[in-house]
Amino acid sequence: MIRNTIRQCAQSLPEQNEDWITQPYRFPVSFVGFQGHFPDNPVLPAVIQIETLLALAEAWCDTTLQLQKITQAKFSAMITPDTEVQAKIQITEKESALTMKGQIISTQGVAASVTCDLAKVDV
Repeated sequence: MIRNTIRQCAQSLPEQNEDWITQPYRFPVSFVGFQGHFPDNPVLPAVIQIETLLALAEAWCDTTLQLQKITQAKFSAMITPDTEVQAKIQITEKESALTMKGQIISTQGVAASVTCDLAKVDV
């Protein structure tokens, strides 16, 4: 599962700062997500950026989560190998429904902004 591979790129444990849960990541050039995207100019695919936010949410909630629906997504900067990024999430729960707002922050500012609905998965 790609989320386990992503977790290996975490630079420290998640922390809660005010309203955000944050965790720094650094994806080496050997990271599987860069394969084929693009061979001569590798950038972190949008789907991996979303999976990074989901990996952080799972670590924080200590449960397996399933993406139900992406309600908003914007990708505004490329993330290249060995760039340290900060993943930030906010999770709200109403009844059994979870909503996650997340951002990937790079040295260029907000590289990705995502809002999505999640569900807890019984393992």
